[in-house]
Amino acid sequence: MFVREKRISLYTYVHLVETICEDGRAKQRIIRIRDADSTPAAA
Repeated sequence: MFVREKRISLYTYVHLVETICEDGRAKQRIIRIRDADSTPAAA
């Protein structure tokens, strides 16, 4: 598992991502999404 920070428009979200192997291929699944903050990120 690892943490990914993603910006959408002016907001930043933190995703907790799990990598699993299915049918011989790696897949990433988002476990939880959380707002990094409730105010828009500085542009």
